[in-house]
Amino acid sequence: MNSFLENILQDLENKQIEITKVCYVVPSRRVGIFLSRCLAQRINQPIFLPKIYSVEEYVEYLAQVEIVNDLDLLPLFYKAYKNVENGENLDSFDEFIGWATTILKDFNEMDRYLVDPEQFFNYLGSIKEMDHWALSKNPTLMVSKYLRFWKKLHLYYNAFQELCLENKIVYQGMAYKLAFAKAEQSSFINDQEEKTIFLGLNALNTAESKIIQKLLEEEGDDSLCLRVFVTGGGCSGFQYGFTFDTEIAEDDTQVTQSGVNVLVDSLSYAYLDGASVDYQESLEGSKFVVNNPQASSTCGCGSSFTI
Repeated sequence: MNSFLENILQDLENKQIEITKVCYVVPSRRVGIFLSRCLAQRINQPIFLPKIYSVEEYVEYLAQVEIVNDLDLLPLFYKAYKNVENGENLDSFDEFIGWATTILKDFNEMDRYLVDPEQFFNYLGSIKEMDHWALSKNPTLMVSKYLRFWKKLHLYYNAFQELCLENKIVYQGMAYKLAFAKAEQSSFINDQEEKTIFLGLNALNTAESKIIQKLLEEEGDDSLCLRVFVTGGGCSGFQYGFTFDTEIAEDDTQVTQSGVNVLVDSLSYAYLDGASVDYQESLEGSKFVVNNPQASSTCGCGSSFTI
């Protein structure tokens, strides 16, 4: 049985798409290496490999910025913090790094899921205030300083964002946010020189999901269907695959639900009969989930199963 990557390349060739003339976006660099090998084996002659991006690299390319790890951003974050605070309330750098790494992780997740910063920080400040509610109208100095920190967090965020843009270096979440903003531009698709193929992305955060949705909207193809299939491999013997397709084969079963057309080939149908497909969004990301009554066990990854 062919691998998932081999099936994708075969499908592209069946649609008269030159597999060396497109841009690929895969979950990780490791998957990109396997894809490179599949391409080399399929072409069997010297070629220039097409562009293959991991999701993070593709986001970096769209946003036209450099993603820097949190540790290297700490000095810049401290500079932003000092621009907001005065001398009396200013923490030393040693005190600052005790809480800054956690706050940077929060900034990162907030931007990856396109959370409105003003609403988020207002809500967070109110929660912290309720956590330290007391009958006394005059809270202790420590409590006052603690609450003041949470109420000023949005100022740290805004100052840090400004410095990142000035220096053209960003953390991962900010790159996702900038890439989504660029995807919202009407000229976004016209700027792309090559067709972009997304493959193997079964778990997406909000920014990734909306960027891909924007690409599909700009494609403007009403015949686009979601194809669900089963291939050998994975952690438990079989794995689910998802791709978008415009061609309906003779042996395909087509199901339309809530305006979404789903295709299943005859071989996969035997393993998916009675199953339901759901698209879920959570704090862990966005992904397609298959509830399959035929599966005797399912791997923790959610995409691999045993009959």
